[in-house]
Amino acid sequence: MAFLSLILFGFFSLSICMDNPTTFLKRYGYLQSGYNDNNSLTSAIKKMQKFGNLPETGVLDKQTLKLMSTPRCGVSDHNHSGYSSKKWTKDKLTYKIINHTPDLGLAETARIIQEAFDKWSQVTPLTFTRGYGNTDMIVDFGNLRHSSCAFDFDGPGGVLAHAFFPPDGRTHFDEDEHFTDKTTAGTNLLWVAAHEFGHALGLEHSAVQGSLMYPYYQGYKEPFVLHQNDISRIQQLYYGSGGATVPPPPITALPPGACTNFYGDSYCETIKYGCTWDHWKDFMRNNCYKTCFCKA
Repeated sequence: MAFLSLILFGFFSLSICMDNPTTFLKRYGYLQSGYNDNNSLTSAIKKMQKFGNLPETGVLDKQTLKLMSTPRCGVSDHNHSGYSSKKWTKDKLTYKIINHTPDLGLAETARIIQEAFDKWSQVTPLTFTRGYGNTDMIVDFGNLRHSSCAFDFDGPGGVLAHAFFPPDGRTHFDEDEHFTDKTTAGTNLLWVAAHEFGHALGLEHSAVQGSLMYPYYQGYKEPFVLHQNDISRIQQLYYGSGGATVPPPPITALPPGACTNFYGDSYCETIKYGCTWDHWKDFMRNNCYKTCFCKA
């Protein structure tokens, strides 16, 4: 018990903005529910440190706490929850973009999403075609409790996005992040999107630092190229050496469900009272900018 108290004291003194460390370890598959004794906690910390390429001390030292505080993907590093990666059984996949991030606008969001898919089509036989009806994959931006999803986002920082393995195909981005393009400021949407699409294609996280599927955000780098670890792993699933991403049709009008401030700032602000109902959250998300999204 003294060991656990020491861990918690060190944790809160160094990183008061994070959740309880056991919550982090459980969330990402290092500690199973019900195992909170000193030995289990030490073992879980060592596993997390090993996966993050840190010295395996079993103690929440500054390096470990810093990595825990690094923005990252919301998908578990170890699938103790019963989820398992699968693959698509076809090579021609379709996707639709439900809404866009106002940080970049509709056209830029669509371009970056296409480019992220293209990273994977360059090294597999897979092709990705944008559509607006029933599609294999769905791209959606939302915040906190979003899109009837069972996994809430956590505000700025922390979890940047999450995705679901095939044949689900959903990818959700946390709109409380400030998404950017070709700059070290903010959160690079291309990196996050390409990472999440790796999950949506069936890849789990990699412990190889520098690989795209490493769970922690690594920031904007130019040129953006897949690590050999990413290439070999995706080709184990799909073989081949390259398909092509089908360019989306020219954007001449907003697609159905696009996140636009259709009703105006003042109106969006006055109708936030309805945020206690899920259907109203969907209305707000589809018709108002992120500043008017339901926050509760």
